Parts: sequence; C-alpha cells; structure tokens
Amino acid sequence: MVFFSHINISFQDLIYKEETALQLLSRLRPRPSLLYLEPRLFPEGLKPYEVVEIYGEHSTGKTLLLMQLIKTAILPTSYNDVALRGLDADVILLNTDHHFNISKLGLLMKKYIKKCFNQDKSIENLIIFNCFESESLHMSFHVIKKLLCENVRISLIFIDSICAFYWLDTIKGGIRKMDLYVINTIRSLSTCINSFKVSVIFTRPKFFQTAFNPSASLSSVFDLKSINVSIHLDKRIHHEDSFQAEVRKAASAHTVYYTINDEGINWL
Repeated sequence: MVFFSHINISFQDLIYKEETALQLLSRLRPRPSLLYLEPRLFPEGLKPYEVVEIYGEHSTGKTLLLMQLIKTAILPTSYNDVALRGLDADVILLNTDHHFNISKLGLLMKKYIKKCFNQDKSIENLIIFNCFESESLHMSFHVIKKLLCENVRISLIFIDSICAFYWLDTIKGGIRKMDLYVINTIRSLSTCINSFKVSVIFTRPKFFQTAFNPSASLSSVFDLKSINVSIHLDKRIHHEDSFQAEVRKAASAHTVYYTINDEGINWL
C-alpha cells in the first residue's frame, strides 16, 4: 500500500512530453477486468471509461460499500486452491473526506477470507492519496496519470468524496452549482486519464445536487466525462435495519437490498 499525503510535482512534470513507447503500451494493454466487481450492482460488469456515483444519507453505507468494492478488486482470484473471487487488480483511492479506515478494510478482508490468506499482501495493491484541499486533489490527477503509465494493473479509481472541498472552493469564487461542480471535477480528472482503460467510482452525500432528478442526465457513452451509473443508498421504509440500493443507468434500473453488520454490507 502506498500513501500520498503531500503531492509534490514540478512544472516540468505537468507540461506536455512526447509519448514514449512504454506510455503507449500502458495505454493500449488490457488491465485487470472489473467484470465481476459486484454482480448485484453491475450485472454486466464495470466497463473501462465508466463513471459511477454512490450517494445517500448519512449512515447508509457509502464508504463501507466503497471499501467492499476495493476489497473485491485487490484480492486475488484464489489462494492455495481456495476461491477468493477477487479481481487481483490495483486501485487508487483519492481520500478527501478521511472517513476511509484502512484498519476497517483489513478487518473486512480478514473476516471474508477467514484467515486462509495474508491480507497484507493484497492491501499493497491499494494506493491512497490523502487530499486536504482542492488544489492537492487536482494535482493528484496529474500524478495518477504518471502512475497509470507505469502500472498497467491499475483498473479502478475511487474518490471519497467528490465534494469534500466544495464549500472552500465557493468561498474562493469557484463553481456554486453542485451538479456542475461534480461534472467539472470528473472532467478535470478525465483530461489526465481519458486515454487509459480505467473506471471511476465516487461518493457524495444525498443533499449534494442541484437538479431535482439528477439521474435524468445519466449518459450511455463511456468517456470518463459524464456519469453512467447512479447508485442511491437508502433505508427501507417499514424494514428496520434494512437498506436498499437503487441502481440507475441511462436506459435501465434495478434495486437490491442489504443489511449492515460487523462483516460489512450483506446482500439479501
């Protein structure tokens, strides 16, 4: 596991440089597949260049779901002939809200694999950027581009959450419209990574939206510039301790149910 708490990058690193053969190869080579990341949420798998948002009220499991997706992505497919159903991929987490708990991730992995595998080795597949302001977040996008050139095992980028610096940015005269703020951040990331076959998943609180029905703007085009899948986490009415995940795409929708306990999210 690698932590980036302070991003130091020179101007020379940001200016255009002619693409090397290694960079070209890293763009064109296939990366670990996300087909079986979470079939209940993504029955057709998660595709390269696809963008997913996860949103909901407090305590509906947004960061916990993100942890479980990370767990599945970084675990191996099997170990000593024991099927772990992992994807054996490397992932990047842009940690802005600082709700992510690496110890909790280790505990979830330990419970899942029931001591048949050393989870510390898989956690090495997780790269964390700790961002404390908007400038460091956007600077991280450029560092990620360099990492993608060097590491063809990176398939997935998480942002938890995408709106952590919104209020500070508005004080500085930044974008005030919440939906536009989200899209602008996605497109800022896209300018750095849109030539690489990766996917993006981000979280936001439910209140962080301008449009009454943001799902109406979902896109069927996978280009890392717009949202393709929207997952709304919510408590179920008249079902104590039970939750639902409403998954919407441009042309389809379905709902799955779950509970939360010490072992994480349990699908019903």
